[in-house]
Amino acid sequence: SYLAKPRDWLSCACGSPHHRPRPAGGGLSGAARVMANAAQEQHLQAPRDTDKHAGRLVVKFTFLNVVDSDEEQPDMVPRASTDSFLCRPRSSSDLEEYVPPSPSTVTPLASRVTSRSDSRQSTQTLSDSRTTVMMRNLPNNYTRDGLLEMIDAQGFAGKYDFLYFPIDFRTHAGLGYAFLNLATPEDAEDFRRKMDGFSQWGLPSSKVCSVAWSNPHQGLEAHVNRYRNSPLFHESVPDAYRPVLFADGRRVPFPPPTKKVKPPRQGTERMLV
Repeated sequence: SYLAKPRDWLSCACGSPHHRPRPAGGGLSGAARVMANAAQEQHLQAPRDTDKHAGRLVVKFTFLNVVDSDEEQPDMVPRASTDSFLCRPRSSSDLEEYVPPSPSTVTPLASRVTSRSDSRQSTQTLSDSRTTVMMRNLPNNYTRDGLLEMIDAQGFAGKYDFLYFPIDFRTHAGLGYAFLNLATPEDAEDFRRKMDGFSQWGLPSSKVCSVAWSNPHQGLEAHVNRYRNSPLFHESVPDAYRPVLFADGRRVPFPPPTKKVKPPRQGTERMLV
């Protein structure tokens, strides 16, 4: 609630000799005028020789505005418990003028649609250019040569140029996955569709093959650069543990390393010694 200068009329009810009572109802209206008149009557009837019997008027929980009639009043709004800004007088500085966005800052709908279309086309182009797949859930007792025979038997002989079938240096068993690079993206897509879910291994195994795109390495060149300086090509590593290259269905030599090749290790222990 707002009470502007309440002392002029409240003090008269408290018997204070320092303020002259205002005329009844001056500048007031409604319930305020009734309370002011009652306060003046009680003040006039109270004894003036002692203050202990002076009448009192206590105003609680009121929403009355008591002001001078000649004062200019600000435009007030009711107090909101969650927004102190509303409790201040309104002024032009409190309001911000809405400025519509400049056309140059708004992306046209057609441009946004074109951008999404370009993104989808870029993803499609990337998918169309991939040639390396990763085979998972291979039988652990498979060998590299056995895997090559199975791939050829499924109609992909001469359609690949790289294969790496990792083998554990300790157990000398396959790790259950392999990387295969096909000659063309079409061959890679055909291989992925046909071999995903394959389970006709030619030996006892309940595993079901899953085929996905290799990530992050894609393509023949990326895999050659990845393995040519690998410990896999150290002189102590048997050929069956190494990646192999093919051209027109025939195996070709791997490019020589560009730096000294270190022997394979697991932690600090040297393998295949």
